[in-house]
Amino acid sequence: MNKRKKIDYLDEISTFCKVSSTVTSTLELEEVLDLITRSACQVVKTHACTLRFINEERDELDIASSVYGLSLEYRKKGPVKIKDSIAEQVIKGKKPQAVLDVLKDPRYKHPNFAKKAHLKSLLSVPLIAKNKVLGVLNVYSTRLRHFSKRDEKILMLFASEAAIAIENAKLVRKLQDAYLNTLKVLGAIVDAFDWHTERHSEKVRDYALAIAKKMNLPQKDLKDIEYAAYIHDIGKVGVDLSIIRKPEKLSEEEWRQIIKHPLVGANIAERMDMIRPLSPLIMHHHERYDGKGYPNGLKSESIPLGSRILAVADTYEAMTAERPYRKAFSKEIAIREIKKYSGVQFDPKVVGAFLEVVDEFA
Repeated sequence: MNKRKKIDYLDEISTFCKVSSTVTSTLELEEVLDLITRSACQVVKTHACTLRFINEERDELDIASSVYGLSLEYRKKGPVKIKDSIAEQVIKGKKPQAVLDVLKDPRYKHPNFAKKAHLKSLLSVPLIAKNKVLGVLNVYSTRLRHFSKRDEKILMLFASEAAIAIENAKLVRKLQDAYLNTLKVLGAIVDAFDWHTERHSEKVRDYALAIAKKMNLPQKDLKDIEYAAYIHDIGKVGVDLSIIRKPEKLSEEEWRQIIKHPLVGANIAERMDMIRPLSPLIMHHHERYDGKGYPNGLKSESIPLGSRILAVADTYEAMTAERPYRKAFSKEIAIREIKKYSGVQFDPKVVGAFLEVVDEFA
């Protein structure tokens, strides 16, 4: 092997190691799929990549949520039949298939789109995990290219890593779904405990998540806010039921009992591994931006951002919901009140995001 070939080979190995490490760096399914399609093009220096998963019930290949290098029009193409397709040979043989010109191959299902997108050559490899084919990984070049055996080998190795990453991410997604369902049940129990607040937790979740997304928060923060919203009032189970359900105005002593619920809720969360990370968001969702809230009188940026978002969502939901001692506020009045207390009770940045999304709320 001459010096130039050695350098190229080392570059390939280095690129492969980097992208493989990147693909396995997250367990969020959408992020994994996005990294796979983007990284596959790096590995074999191609222009576009798609992932398709086998739908055994319909004998079709469903397009994954992530596509790299192609327009949204491709995603709208939907599933393709496996029978008599290039993928059929890839899946049955568990081996790569290279096509020099997709426009001249009758097995290719979207020739019109390929022509429009200037797609020429295709290399398709199986996604295999635990000896089961999950689907196919396709890379395209926009010029005619004879994919080499080395290209096939490198992409097959990458696809093996990708398939494992996908299976791990799917397992995590199942656990997250089970976790979320548990939190929904806990939230529903709390809402049932206080019969004045039917579906309160669910609505707070919807509002808080919309605000957080408008603020472009990272995926992990979005999940924490979503999860905390469902159980932000879980501490009410530690308050006397007669106080929770009292239709009249509370006495000073009863109010002192009520305002303990964020602290009680945080203590409950601290005792459960599953929801411990949510404890600060639960504890501080009744703090005020001016420092006059409870339980700790935190001020402005010292209040966790998730709690500041929950404060706006919680207040808006409470104002627009019917209560035994008052009628529900109109949407317009509730918005006016939120704006009025921006910088006083609420974080102005959160209020700004709220105002941008409030029209989406029912």
